[in-house]
Amino acid sequence: MFPQHIPPPPKASLEDRVSCSPFEYICAFYFGRNGEQRDGMDNWGPTGHPEFVAGASAQLRAMRQTGIAIGTPIARAIIPAHVRKANSPRLSQFGFSDNWVQIFLHQQMKWSMRKTTRAVAKIPDDWEIQCRITDPNLLVNYDHSGQSLAPMGNSTWEETGAKQIRGANHGEKRQTTLVIGSTPGGTILPLQTIWGGKTDVRLPSHQALRRTEANENGFTYGNGDKRHWSSLATTKECINNTVVPHFNTVKERKNLSATQKAILTVDLWPIHTAKTDTNCFYHG
Repeated sequence: MFPQHIPPPPKASLEDRVSCSPFEYICAFYFGRNGEQRDGMDNWGPTGHPEFVAGASAQLRAMRQTGIAIGTPIARAIIPAHVRKANSPRLSQFGFSDNWVQIFLHQQMKWSMRKTTRAVAKIPDDWEIQCRITDPNLLVNYDHSGQSLAPMGNSTWEETGAKQIRGANHGEKRQTTLVIGSTPGGTILPLQTIWGGKTDVRLPSHQALRRTEANENGFTYGNGDKRHWSSLATTKECINNTVVPHFNTVKERKNLSATQKAILTVDLWPIHTAKTDTNCFYHG
């Protein structure tokens, strides 16, 4: 058995060829079925040098336990290292072809080429104890929605045959952003609206219809600077003025600890985050 070439063994009966695995057949011819010397060749084979098989197999299995993918090139590099420990002058001439390595992995280790998989997540037996959110109203999800204050579009009903169709405020959205929070328990949190402009003059008038009722229900209003978009500042206002009071109310009603965990999920755009101090979201 020399590099990349395995000559057909002479005087091999058909029974010898079919009664054992290819790996056993090759080793039986060159090294004897019991590992004895053959034709002056050193004692070597699965039986003659069990430390070779044990060492190579143990290292390959240890690598698989850590998740390392074992391909033929890797195995072909590991197996000769263990063979060299046998200190046989004849083994230095032995060539480990890809085919021979694959026979070793398949016949000796009972391995086959497989695709990697992901471990199935299992629910632990004490999942109820590990569950930190004990009330569905302690999970709040927020989303943003653009609301038009005036009809938009470039189509309108008009007198048939008219040549000039006038449109007012065409191209101006006249919108506000509505920030909506809800829970799996069916609770809708007080709404927040974001308006374009830097001052309170751009916010709904205090004399607006049902403004008092909206205030009593916890509705809040924020300035979106030049535009009506939610920002880091308005998001913090919403959390401090709406979300935190909601969580505290649920804890008091359910007699829960003040340290009871709660979850807030919200879609963040770059405009919501700080560019200089990443911790400023948690202050103020």
